[in-house]
This record gives sequence, C-alpha cells and structure tokens, in this order.
Amino acid sequence: SPNGDGLNDVFRPIPVGIKSTEYFRVFDRYGKLVFQTNKWLEGWDGMFKGKQALEGTYVWTIKGLDKNGRVIEMKGTVILVR
Repeated sequence: SPNGDGLNDVFRPIPVGIKSTEYFRVFDRYGKLVFQTNKWLEGWDGMFKGKQALEGTYVWTIKGLDKNGRVIEMKGTVILVR
C-alpha cells in the first residue's frame, strides 16, 4: 500500500541467505517489466514511468547467489493496493 504513511510503501525481498543480488524484477499481469534493480534492499514503490501503477497482482522474480556461491532464483506474486 504505497501511500506515504510509512507502512508497506516499498515492496522488496528479504535477502535471507542471499549474499548478492543479480536482479530483482517486478512485472505486471501482462508480463511488462515495471521495476528492476540489482541493488541490495532497493524496492519497488508502486510507480511505473513516474506514475502510480494500477492496483492489481504483480509477479516478482529475484536471482542472486547464496553464501556458498550457488545461484538462487525465486518468484512470487504481490498485490498492489492503495
């Protein structure tokens, strides 16, 4: 709920067991990339091209390395509400 109240304003992965991040991406329901970063703990604020993204379900993916150098890939969904 990115509305500026300081609660859940940014969606980001919690990097448990991840040493480094290759990418964190968020896609809309049509598969369009709406957010991407490779910076540790940088998250999506619900914006796309400077405007508020539409409410709905988004798919996220993350790829990184664990502390032993193994590749970790995860994905899931997040629901954007305002």
